[in-house]
Amino acid sequence: MSKKTKSLDANYISTEKELGLIKHALDQSAIVAITDKYGDIIHVNDKFCEISKYSEQEMLGKNHRIINSGYHSKEFFTEMWSTISQGKVWEGEIKNKAKDGSFYWVSTTIVPFLDDSEKPYQYVSIRYETTQRKEAEEKLRIYAEKLEDSNRELGESLAKVIDREAQILVQDRLASVGLLASSLAHEIGTPLGVIRGRAEFIELQLSENASVKKNVDVIISQIDRVSKLIRSLLSLARGDKTTAIEKVNFKEVVADVLELMNHEFERKEIQLIIDMSRIEGHFVAAQPGPLHQVILNLLVNSVHAIESSKKQGRVSGHWVKIYGQECEKGIAVSIRDSGCGISKENMSNLFKPFFTTKEVGSGTGLGLATSYRIIESWNGYIEVESVENEGADFCVVVPKWSN
Repeated sequence: MSKKTKSLDANYISTEKELGLIKHALDQSAIVAITDKYGDIIHVNDKFCEISKYSEQEMLGKNHRIINSGYHSKEFFTEMWSTISQGKVWEGEIKNKAKDGSFYWVSTTIVPFLDDSEKPYQYVSIRYETTQRKEAEEKLRIYAEKLEDSNRELGESLAKVIDREAQILVQDRLASVGLLASSLAHEIGTPLGVIRGRAEFIELQLSENASVKKNVDVIISQIDRVSKLIRSLLSLARGDKTTAIEKVNFKEVVADVLELMNHEFERKEIQLIIDMSRIEGHFVAAQPGPLHQVILNLLVNSVHAIESSKKQGRVSGHWVKIYGQECEKGIAVSIRDSGCGISKENMSNLFKPFFTTKEVGSGTGLGLATSYRIIESWNGYIEVESVENEGADFCVVVPKWSN
């Protein structure tokens, strides 16, 4: 035997020994299976039999469907076979089912062995059990979901408590307003009645003086408005609803309010833009007095908003636009201004009693709350759109009058 042959034999024996050692080490640590190119099992090691509970004889000649748990989709295995049939290594985690019905997870690497034409002729699967880790992950996921549910329930409960406390606070304040309004009705009602009587007397004495008569009429109307405001405060405190609706000309109500407010707009150099032509001759189901109060409240708020914008440095471009139109729910009158606008944080609180964005002493927080309650009592509503530092648009919608 030549030296070259002896060397080759020695190398072969050494390589075979090394491969044997590698196989032994792999069998001791990993779950190993070998299949032919069709996927039929031609070899399994002891660890595979141990975890699957199948004997080697039961596994040989079968494919891996024998341990299919049903957990993975058909597409999952289609993608896996597509990868390895192209000669590429596939890695992933698989949930299998043992012979006794128990389930286990394995981290799997499938390595194709290629022939001379670069086509797979067999596949070697090397797996490591990850059942404990997967179970821990599942427990952690369930715990996280329960924790999230608990946090959500806690948040909802806390919100209910806060809302309830807020309702109690509002009711307490409304009760105080009721007591104040009752006192005002008694303490101010009588003097107002006297003032009104004297104003009517002056009007009779100077009936020929048109200018004086007009100013006296304004005084009388404002006395009546104060009386109605006190009644509104009492109504708000008691939670009463306005029910005695009548046929009201919305355009005329707006005109009456504007006649009262014109001097204020001129004094503060606010341009007034009016278009009520589209509701000419249209009537709504409401009450003239309360509707007058609602429009007046909104216009006064617009003036205050514009004054705030002046304080912020805006020196020109001050305007209020009033326009009316028909809509699906009735007649809509929109009051839009170029004021300071309303922040997103305040939008949701606008119609809550006692909420105000004005300075201390400048507002009670009852104007919009009372206005909303009045319009709502007629099955109408008030919508608001606003961009902070650009202005606001309040749209009052009242149902049409129907005989």
